[in-house]
Amino acid sequence: MSTPHKFTDEPTWMMGQCYKYMKSSQAEKAENSTAKQFLRHFRSRIWVTYRKGFPEISSSKYTSDAGWGCMLRSGQMILAQGLLDHALGRDWRLVKENKAYYDLLRSFLDFPIYECPFSIHNLLVAGRCFDKPVGQWFGPHAACYMLQQCMDSQETGPKVMVSGDGTIYLESILSTCTDPDSDNDAQKDDEAAPKESRSKILSEGKDSQTNTTGAGAGAGEDQSDGKDEKVKELWRPLIILIPVRLGVEKINPVYLEGILRCFQFRQSIGIIGGKPRSSLYFVGFQGKHLLYLDPHHVQQSVPGTANASKYSHTFHCDDVLSTPISNVDPSIALGFYCRDREDFDDFWAHASALLSDNEYPIFRISNGGPPNYDAIDKEDNSSDFSANDSDDDDFVLI
Repeated sequence: MSTPHKFTDEPTWMMGQCYKYMKSSQAEKAENSTAKQFLRHFRSRIWVTYRKGFPEISSSKYTSDAGWGCMLRSGQMILAQGLLDHALGRDWRLVKENKAYYDLLRSFLDFPIYECPFSIHNLLVAGRCFDKPVGQWFGPHAACYMLQQCMDSQETGPKVMVSGDGTIYLESILSTCTDPDSDNDAQKDDEAAPKESRSKILSEGKDSQTNTTGAGAGAGEDQSDGKDEKVKELWRPLIILIPVRLGVEKINPVYLEGILRCFQFRQSIGIIGGKPRSSLYFVGFQGKHLLYLDPHHVQQSVPGTANASKYSHTFHCDDVLSTPISNVDPSIALGFYCRDREDFDDFWAHASALLSDNEYPIFRISNGGPPNYDAIDKEDNSSDFSANDSDDDDFVLI
């Protein structure tokens, strides 16, 4: 399935940015050509793969995840992208001597320690509720839940919310992101974090300079009552994960255009999915082909006490791979990162436009809360699905 992408003259979209190729133009050979700008953007995404030689996982005798951990690696990549946007901004590109970036890499190293909160060891601890032994494959639905649990265990950083029924509920998001008790304030984050690196990675990061035109009215504007500035001050950054199933054996063609539209959101942090038991991390598209990073490559584990700067090259890939969107398994998970209320309002406006333009939207939004919202503990409203749900029960839109 690892097929090098053959670029055409069609526009290429990656996480809200459009690159218009002109293959025949002499200008493409210039240092700041569209092609080189795209490749610099692509190479700056964090690439997480199979690893071998890490500490044994929970007395399971597994010291490698080769052959079964690809969905967890894809999940790590989509979370890493959200944290990159949060800490360094959407316009960040890979450069040397960036300590915040190296600290972020360290948080994904495969060691069962606090300093590596998103290691495969800690993901599997979060996934014990699924009652699967180490070595079994997880689907997108379970992976999203595990990512959410790992982020919830952190005292700082963005909130992860998972849509268990394919619907994003505004009331739930506002309840979480405008909670005055949430540690959104950067100074409070730094004081709460036991490690300096944790505050640098997870506390409120650099403002994005990326602009997107065409945004409509913000979410819930008619209910603001002059409190917009206060809401913005209280807002906690948010990562939204939406696991959905868009068909039975293949993606229903009515959803293909909606998938491509999602990559045009500036809040997009990609999509995880692929083939049954063979997950990929999709970062963009050209034409009807999805561009992806492939975790099915075994690399040596990086020591947990190592200087991440010496191993950073193993977390980046120069090879742009692609697959026809029609070949992708219908079970996927969409990801978005919203830095502040203004960013979320822009996301909500684009999501509303996506729904109005498509008779068969790939996800839905609601100004209210989920059906049982009133009965949900406000401190435990980040998950709208049961941890014991099977991956085969992902929300089906057919």
